[in-house]
Amino acid sequence: MAIEKVISFLVYPGKNVKKVNPPMGVEIELNGSLFNLLNEVYEKSDSECNIPIRFLSQDEKNQFNEMRLLIINFLKNRDSTNGEKIASRLSDFTNQIPGLALLFLIYGNENNYQKFVISRFPADQGILAETSNGGLSVQYIEKIFMKNLKSYKAALYIGRSFDADFWKGNIVDKQLKNRINDVALYWIKDFLLSDFETTSSAGSMRIGIALREVSKNTKDFQIKQELISAAVLLKGYSGQMISLQSVAEDMHFSENTKDELIKHLKNPQLFNDSFDFDYLEFLKHAPLTRIELDNGGIMMAPSDRFNDCFPRETISSDDALYRFSTEGRIVNEMIRGR
Repeated sequence: MAIEKVISFLVYPGKNVKKVNPPMGVEIELNGSLFNLLNEVYEKSDSECNIPIRFLSQDEKNQFNEMRLLIINFLKNRDSTNGEKIASRLSDFTNQIPGLALLFLIYGNENNYQKFVISRFPADQGILAETSNGGLSVQYIEKIFMKNLKSYKAALYIGRSFDADFWKGNIVDKQLKNRINDVALYWIKDFLLSDFETTSSAGSMRIGIALREVSKNTKDFQIKQELISAAVLLKGYSGQMISLQSVAEDMHFSENTKDELIKHLKNPQLFNDSFDFDYLEFLKHAPLTRIELDNGGIMMAPSDRFNDCFPRETISSDDALYRFSTEGRIVNEMIRGR
C-alpha cells in the first residue's frame, strides 16, 4: 500500500508535569530523504511489527476503547486536528525516562484496505560542527531524531470496516531487545490502551505443555536433552517477550527439536507467537524433569532445581554415558506398579 499521508508531531513528556508544551504538528511531503526513511518504516512494518496486540474494552456492555476511537477518527479525516489528539495522549503518558520524541502518523490505502502506522522516534543528543567565515562553530544539540532505523517503536493497524476492524494490531519495540518493563508498558498499556493478544498466562502454559509433551513422547535422546535444558534455563527469561521460535534460536535447538515442537502445536503459526513469559505459570505445566537411565534408574525433580538435585558428570560423550549423584533425607518412599 502506497503512503497517502504522513503527519509528524513533536511530543513533550507530560506525565507528572505541571505545564506541558502542546504537541506541534506538520504534514510531511511525500518525497525527499525524510519520506524515504519513513516509507522504509512503513513497508517493513508488515514483517517487523510481529507482536500481536488487542484493544481493551473499557465498557463491558458496549465495546469501546478511547484510543481506538482516536485512531478511527483520524482514519476518517486524516487531519492534524485528529492527529494532535493522538499525540496529546502520548504526551499524557510519557514521563522523563522515554522523554522527548517525534511521533509519525503514516496512512496508506489500497483496495479499500486502510493501513495505519504509528511510529515514535526518541530524541538523542549530539554535537553539530559547522564552518563559516573561515572559522568553526560547535554546538550541543538535544533534539536529534532518527539517526538510524534501529531505535523506534511502531504500531500497525490494517482493516476495512471502522465497525468490525481495527480492534487488533501488531507492534514492535526496537528500543528494547526482549524485556518488557515499565518503559515499554507505557506505550502498550497506557498510550495504546491495549494488551498482548496472547496473555502471559496462556503463552507460558502453552510453552510448558509443549516442552513436557514433546520430551515425554519423543524417543530421540538429543531432543529430550535440549528440552530438559530449556526447562531449566527458561527461569532467566521471566518477564521477557519470548516465543517458542525465539527460545529455539537462543538455545540453539536442532532442526529435529524445532520440527517436533511445531508438530505438537495445533496451529504452526503459534511457534512465532510472542508473549510476556511467566516462569511460575510455566512451572505449573512443566514442573518436573524426569530422566530414565538404561540401568532402570529414574530421577525426577522440579525443573528449575534438577541440576542441583542431581549433579551430572560426563563419563563418555561418545556413548552418552553419565554419572549422577545426590544426597538428602528420605521424606517419602513408596512402591508403585507400572
